Amino acid sequence: MVIDAKTKLYGLLAHPCQHSMSPLMHNTAFAHHQLNSTYLAFDVLPENIEAALAGMRAMGVAGVNLSMPLKTAVLPYLDDIEPAAKLIGAVNTIKNDHGRLTGYNTDGLGLLQALAPEFEPKGAQIAILGAGGAAKSVAVHCALAGVKKITIFNRHIGPGSRADALQQLLATGTEAEVEVYALDNTAQLKQTLGQVALLVNATNLGMGTYEGQSPLPTPAVFSKDIIVFDMIYAPRETALLKSARAAGLTRVHNGIGMLIQQGAAAFKIWTGEEMPISLVKEKLELN
Repeated sequence: MVIDAKTKLYGLLAHPCQHSMSPLMHNTAFAHHQLNSTYLAFDVLPENIEAALAGMRAMGVAGVNLSMPLKTAVLPYLDDIEPAAKLIGAVNTIKNDHGRLTGYNTDGLGLLQALAPEFEPKGAQIAILGAGGAAKSVAVHCALAGVKKITIFNRHIGPGSRADALQQLLATGTEAEVEVYALDNTAQLKQTLGQVALLVNATNLGMGTYEGQSPLPTPAVFSKDIIVFDMIYAPRETALLKSARAAGLTRVHNGIGMLIQQGAAAFKIWTGEEMPISLVKEKLELN
C-alpha cells in the first residue's frame, strides 16, 4: 500500500511503546483487506494525554489503542464511553467519529474470543489470579457474559485493596457471585481449582524479572477438566503453563490469543471488518 493524502491514520498511545506488536497486527490486517490505512506507535507520557487527544481530534486520527496508565488517564477527555468500559473504569480503544471520541475496552472480550467455543461463560465458575486492570477487564466481561461465580486470589486483600474494590465493583455492577482470598491461601486455592472451569493468571508472575516464577504453589493441584489461561505471552510458556501441562492438562493457553483477539475487536470497531486471525498469528509468531 502506498501512503497518500487519503490514508487513514491509526495508532498506539503508550509509554514505552517500542515493544508493541500492535503495529504489526493492524498493518497486516489493513493490507489483507486492502484498506488505505496505516498504524503507528506514539510514545505518550500520562501528563501529555490531553494534548495527544486534542491532536487526535485536530488531525483526524481515526482511532487509537492505549496501554496503562493511559487507559485510565484518558477517561476525562472522552465524549462517550461504552458501558463495559465505564464499569471497568479503563479504555484500551478509542474511535474518532468526526471529532467525537468514544472509548471501549476490548481486553476481556479478547480473552472470551480466544477461548471460544472451548469455554462457555454462561453459568460457569472461574478463578482469577490478580486484581489489577487486566483482571478487572476479564472479570467484568466474564460477569456480563453470564459467568455465575468469580473467585479472586490476590497478594493483598481486605479494605482498601484492589481485590476488595474489584469485589465491590462486581457486586454492584453485575449479577456474578464474587469471593476474594489471599493468593497464599493454599487450602482455598486447592479447593477452588477443583471446582472452576477456568483459571486465569492476570498477575505479572512469570514474566520480566519474575520469569520462571508461578503464582501457584508447586506442585499445583488442578481438576482434570480445567482450562488454564495465562495472560502473559512473553515468554510463550510460563512456569504456570508448564506445571499445568505436567499435571496432564491439555487445555492450556498463553496470552497471544487474547492479544490478537482484543486487537481484532478494536479493528472491527474501527473498520467494520474482521481481522485475519490466522495470518496475524503467523506474523506474530515470526517476530
